[in-house]
Amino acid sequence: MIEVSSFEQKWSFLKDETVYIACSGGVDSIVLSEIIKMFCPKIKLLHINYNLRGAESIDDENFVREYAQKNQLSLEVKSIDTKQILAQNKSNLQDLARKIRYDWFEEKIESENAYILLAHHQDDQIETFFQHLARKSGILGLACMLEKHGNYLRPLLTYSKQEIYDFAIQNKIFWREDSSNQTNKYTRNKLRNEFLPFLRTQIPSLNESVLTLIDVFQQNQKEIDLSVKPVIEKMLKEQFLSLAVYQLLTVSQRISILKSLSYAPIQIKEFEKLEKAQKGKFIASEKYKITRETEGFSIKQTRQNRVIPALKIEIVSELPTNYSKNEIFLDESKIQGALNLRFWEIGDRIAPLGMKGTKLISDVITEAKIPNSERKNILVLCDDKTIHWCVGLKIGRLALATETSTSSVPKSEQILRVCLSEF
Repeated sequence: MIEVSSFEQKWSFLKDETVYIACSGGVDSIVLSEIIKMFCPKIKLLHINYNLRGAESIDDENFVREYAQKNQLSLEVKSIDTKQILAQNKSNLQDLARKIRYDWFEEKIESENAYILLAHHQDDQIETFFQHLARKSGILGLACMLEKHGNYLRPLLTYSKQEIYDFAIQNKIFWREDSSNQTNKYTRNKLRNEFLPFLRTQIPSLNESVLTLIDVFQQNQKEIDLSVKPVIEKMLKEQFLSLAVYQLLTVSQRISILKSLSYAPIQIKEFEKLEKAQKGKFIASEKYKITRETEGFSIKQTRQNRVIPALKIEIVSELPTNYSKNEIFLDESKIQGALNLRFWEIGDRIAPLGMKGTKLISDVITEAKIPNSERKNILVLCDDKTIHWCVGLKIGRLALATETSTSSVPKSEQILRVCLSEF
């Protein structure tokens, strides 16, 4: 049973923090939002519309918008053309969706030192255990999800799905049901709808037994992490891991080190190949590059703190004779909301000058032959609805000022020249 008083006592430290809740509109995230807002009034909601279920996806987004408005909560919505991105990248749908949302979450953590609250619950934890068991994930995988992991918090992780439903019904809380949860197309749904219900009929104590195992694996993982903490601290300080130290580590300890460097556990095989590789061979993650040296491995940070430069916006009376992709001239009357400069994200699209339709920013970057190491630093200029400029690469046509940009307002007051402050 969910008791708000004990819940508040446990999570009261959030009152003075920047808090985002990942809100799909389902019962889990709505119940979490309802409880947290009782004692943390400044929460903000994050909603991603993957546009995979037609009208249902639109209805989910509208429901969350109405919920936020009714409760006077801040809301940010990211709309993604997932099918188009899948067609371009040929990746796994669930992996892609996870990358999109966690990249967004990481952005909030990095820029605002925010806490991200996720509505995972006890049933999710059990499903995760069996998924990882099937993948031979080892101790780290079988430890499953942590209630507190850095800036990611899962306040509902100790409650069952039924307890969440009971709370919603007792408090007359409305939510949206995702029809895709009923299909067995995905492994997790097969576990949830077929495999686990059958196991529970055969083993009534299944949930309790699995949760006990998860606790054991989490404790084991904590001990492993603690055992390599001095090694990691020394390694990061010296930017080097000696071969002598490496050879004394167990596989689990090596995985823990990889995890600290933002590598996936599955990359342990690549890591171990470096032991026998020639000098200069390397593997890289988003944040670190591990290179084989004569006496061990050098550890270099590859992802620096990214700073968004200031914008320079000025009113001009006429358009230039020659245009540059390092500046853009906008018709102020066509801008919807405030202009915002940010790093590009998966799914971003622009309506380029000189062509019909829209184009993925990822394609713009690829065609410009931007090196992989530099792609994450590409900036886009957007308003509340539209991306108008991929800085240095492509200009959008939808709000572009032209010689026919006329209205009752003098042209001198409606043409905006926008560039980075350095230009």
